[in-house]
Amino acid sequence: MLFSETLTVRPASKLLMRTSEDTFVTVAGSRGMLNLPGGGIDTGETPYDALVREVHEELGVDPSQLRHAYEVGATWGKVTAADSIGRLAVWHVFSVEFTGRIDSLEPASEITDVKLLTRTEIRAHDNMSFLAKQATE
Repeated sequence: MLFSETLTVRPASKLLMRTSEDTFVTVAGSRGMLNLPGGGIDTGETPYDALVREVHEELGVDPSQLRHAYEVGATWGKVTAADSIGRLAVWHVFSVEFTGRIDSLEPASEITDVKLLTRTEIRAHDNMSFLAKQATE
């Protein structure tokens, strides 16, 4: 990459929703890519505000269920393993224990499916977001 090229950096908030069985809630979009719930941070939003908005939009999660979410760190990298270096994502990763039932989640917006996966399944999945694999390590 030449120094004159411009990198596009997309900040986002993502949620590790861990169940009591040590599985994680993952979501699939219209292209079938599995990912963690969450999405982009809009101008003027804090990472937590974006998390609450996105998880409510995608899964219908009541914001009060996220009051114990805490930021566990950030990760960055190519948006997907196949992307060129010109698109990077910076994820603010929050964690919360999910005590509800998977069938209580209501996929909406661009979400087409919700699945519970173990860490091992997330890392081994061929169609899982590159950054989701990093976030669950």
